[in-house]
Amino acid sequence: MTNRIKLSFIVPVYNVEDYILDCLKSIIFQKCEGYEIIIINDGSTDNSQSIIENYVKNMQNVQLINKENEGISVARNIGLQNANGEYVCFIDSDDFYKIDFAQHFLDICYQYDLDIIRGIYGIYDDESKQYLPHEIPNMTYVNTVLKGKDFLLYSINEHSNEVVPWLGFYKKEFLIKNNLFFPEGISYEEDQIFFLEAILNKKCKIYQTNIEFYAYRKRNGSTTKTPTLKQVEDIIYVVNNENRIVQSLSLEEK
Repeated sequence: MTNRIKLSFIVPVYNVEDYILDCLKSIIFQKCEGYEIIIINDGSTDNSQSIIENYVKNMQNVQLINKENEGISVARNIGLQNANGEYVCFIDSDDFYKIDFAQHFLDICYQYDLDIIRGIYGIYDDESKQYLPHEIPNMTYVNTVLKGKDFLLYSINEHSNEVVPWLGFYKKEFLIKNNLFFPEGISYEEDQIFFLEAILNKKCKIYQTNIEFYAYRKRNGSTTKTPTLKQVEDIIYVVNNENRIVQSLSLEEK
């Protein structure tokens, strides 16, 4: 028997008192050997901290890091830097996992020595408490080990490109060795730069499953539903950096 940590769930938290228990319970539900949970409370002003502390007080595999508010990118980076797992998994604290999937994903990662594995998400409507129809493209590249560039080409051509970081696992060594962190100072579309840099790394091995494991919670008042001038500025920053990344790699026109 080994005590090595295979997987770190990284959970950035900010004012999600109504949702954080659903998130944590869906992680605890995973029948996965050798995992830890790293919760980064990013200066919540509601009851999130006390709810978390009460829930995890007797759990040995949980790190709770309380810090002042600096944004989701900083929180995720702190989680990554404190992770002990061979693979890391990001989950937004108002979302949750639909099924027990983690061990299956890990088995695939070890089988093919993957840097990234991806799945599919469903949409959960917080008002109706029901899952919404989510049209998923017919991806021809599922269940195949691909280079990151090939994955990007397939996903764009088949209209299935998803840049969100929470759709799977990343090998921690791959991220740290290649200095792949979330850009700090922006809080909107920040994950696009992170994911693009990761998959366009020349050594990236990625695998797309057709397993729908993640529930994205659609709710009123979430940051993605309340546009601000800062978010527009963040989008401009992201697009400029995406252009820089693509141009630096001399990618084909297609």
